[in-house]
Amino acid sequence: MSTCVNKSTETWNEMQDYYKNILEGSIRFGSDVCSLKATQMMTKGARNALSLVHEDIKERYFGCGLPLPSCLLEAHVLDLGCGTGRDVYLLSKMVGPNGHVTGIDMTDELLSFAKQYVDYHCQAFGYNESNVDFKEGYIEKLSASGIKANQFDVIVSNCVINLSPDKQSVLKEAYTSLKDGGEIFFSDMYANKPIPDTLKTNKSLWGDGLAGALTWSQLLEIAAEVGFTRPRLYAIRKINVNKPEHKELVGDIQYASITCRLFKLPSKASGNSTESEVKFNGTEDHLDKLVFDNSVTFTTGTRTVVDGTLAAILKHSRYAKHFSFTSSSTEAPPPQNGISDPFELLSCK
Repeated sequence: MSTCVNKSTETWNEMQDYYKNILEGSIRFGSDVCSLKATQMMTKGARNALSLVHEDIKERYFGCGLPLPSCLLEAHVLDLGCGTGRDVYLLSKMVGPNGHVTGIDMTDELLSFAKQYVDYHCQAFGYNESNVDFKEGYIEKLSASGIKANQFDVIVSNCVINLSPDKQSVLKEAYTSLKDGGEIFFSDMYANKPIPDTLKTNKSLWGDGLAGALTWSQLLEIAAEVGFTRPRLYAIRKINVNKPEHKELVGDIQYASITCRLFKLPSKASGNSTESEVKFNGTEDHLDKLVFDNSVTFTTGTRTVVDGTLAAILKHSRYAKHFSFTSSSTEAPPPQNGISDPFELLSCK
């Protein structure tokens, strides 16, 4: 046990030193992990929010995806590994003045930078008081930073969990901190095969997210052990390894940025749900359709038959108020978004 703790502390210290450099703009990733493609997928509301975020914050952003789920108005959100706060401030606008966003990060220098812009964004968004706060701490130990059980509707993270030396603890803590019906919606780097132990000691590979990447099957296993629903793939994008020295080390390992969502269902809903016919009623930011994941899109006003798991997610989450439900009289569809290998999708693009 002590060896595990020592290894975690060593990794945390190394990552703190590595990511402090973001303030000086001296980080040069060995892959194209940070991409504008994610920004292009934003809804109109998210793009509007981003336009109001201070340029200093945007210039010091790093991430591999777009952890901005839909229907966030008045939600309480936690951002794991918030860094300099770009996603915190984006979410601050999206949840509205009656919602709240907490950012947690282990690097004091990044948090100090983020906190300088609290008042700026409060004024930019037209709020009477700020709806954000920042905490210093480890995402593997949320309760030690004052994060309470059943506190949040949504947890997000942008290319941070893959940097953790103990990903199972991260997801356990997230599960505890979520309300019933809550979800963790996060972007991360994944590999198409297990990372050899010999690569996991390379500080540069770990800092770039290449050495700590899970496989999709490893994520499925951890999520099931913790108690989450099966991860639902939202988006995937290939990541190219650019540094020659990194390419030589990782060999034929392929990498991808994957955004997915895991839900925490109440115990009464687990295993007892049946297929339903649902109708999406639209929202201000989703007038015509709602893209729920890679394989499920709801069209406003159209009835859709969904499997039992998805029916339970919609009924017990913040999405319930945006849907109408009736019992299905048609044959149940096969499980939706039961993707076993997302990397197969990349070969189709």
